[in-house]
Amino acid sequence: MNKLNIVVFSNCHGEKYLDIFKENSNIYEMFNIEYLVSYELLNDFKHLKNTFETADILIVNNIKSYNDFTVSNLKSLMKPNSTLIVIPFIRFAGYWLPENYKKLKNFSTNAVEEFPDIKIAEVKDYLGCCHDSIKIMDNFKEALIKLKSIESESDIKFYDWFINNHLKYPMFRDYKHPTGNLISYIGNEIMKLIQLDFPSVHIFSKLMLKKDIYEYGHYKPINDSIKTILNIEYDIDKIFVCDRESYISTILKHENTDIMIKDLNDMKIKLIPDQQ
Repeated sequence: MNKLNIVVFSNCHGEKYLDIFKENSNIYEMFNIEYLVSYELLNDFKHLKNTFETADILIVNNIKSYNDFTVSNLKSLMKPNSTLIVIPFIRFAGYWLPENYKKLKNFSTNAVEEFPDIKIAEVKDYLGCCHDSIKIMDNFKEALIKLKSIESESDIKFYDWFINNHLKYPMFRDYKHPTGNLISYIGNEIMKLIQLDFPSVHIFSKLMLKKDIYEYGHYKPINDSIKTILNIEYDIDKIFVCDRESYISTILKHENTDIMIKDLNDMKIKLIPDQQ
């Protein structure tokens, strides 16, 4: 019996969701799966059209700025009785206030984005300084409104779960890179939607959240006063593979060298190993 086809057309989070499918379900046994990195292929609609037309399950971000890739257009291409799952293009800036950023000479934005405009002697003060509580809460509430809007344009319902868990468990390393906790939740919810149309799909494990995650990837430290005002319960020095002060100081010290860091893998090899 020929396998049915799942096509995932999404940003880099798509790869993480597929890892969850592979580790926690029999989806890979039941389907042929193709992952397409959306932002690399937005000019290749002609070559992708047949892929969308033949998909039995199409999992996509809600792309609005490219007409060919809008949800409505993709849905019109799909064959009868196929399944379309719209997943969130998730962002959340509620843990960081707007600030000035430093242009780093030795780091590509593929390795470090939005780095604070500070000197190495200012790192401790930067992390520990007191921000205005009203600004913190206003920024947080605005970010929640945006997050709710993102949910409304997705088939995945995550907002209430986020509200119930985000103070206990880290959910973002920076405003556009969710942690494994949030990725795992969304991945599990995608599997449940697949299971609705394909009851022979089995989900093996329950969602397990972590407080101390020590993740590697794009990262922006959370300030002490934001932790206090928002009542964050987890240790904000255990989100990245090293603590906040070490991360910022390492970047600033490396700016005094002539060695270019081109991406996260390069940074892992040359500067900050992917280990606790």
